[in-house]
Amino acid sequence: MDLNYSPEDEGFRERVRRWFAEHPPGALDTLEQKKAWQRKLYEAGFVGMGWPREYGGQDARPMEQAIVAEEMAAADVPGAINSLALGLIGPTLIVHGNDDQIVPMDDSALLAAKLVADAELRVYPGAPHGLMTTHRDQFNGDLLAFIDS
Repeated sequence: MDLNYSPEDEGFRERVRRWFAEHPPGALDTLEQKKAWQRKLYEAGFVGMGWPREYGGQDARPMEQAIVAEEMAAADVPGAINSLALGLIGPTLIVHGNDDQIVPMDDSALLAAKLVADAELRVYPGAPHGLMTTHRDQFNGDLLAFIDS
């Protein structure tokens, strides 16, 4: 594996560097401002880069993704607000019991549903932490229906 930058990589780097110079993030004090920045990054092709084009990505090579990460760090600009989720998952189903005493719903599921674009939140009335065990049939049915949708 060749980890040296090709001339094409260096050209890509220059385009990325120029974009960040021309598009500073501005104030990012509110969730709405952070979402607007994430939208700008997405529209520029810098969010979900490794995803296939048919799912909103760029089919970017790992080297291109690394170049964008390097240039973001060099420009001292923040990335997407839910970058971990963007790299790991696609459509998102969030399932939570409203009687979870270990991880309160307000601190997890409700917040995640706001941060993850187009997430589907299913709240199980009276369900505790570990509802995949206590509500196994309902959970499995919901999960399979979500996968099929």
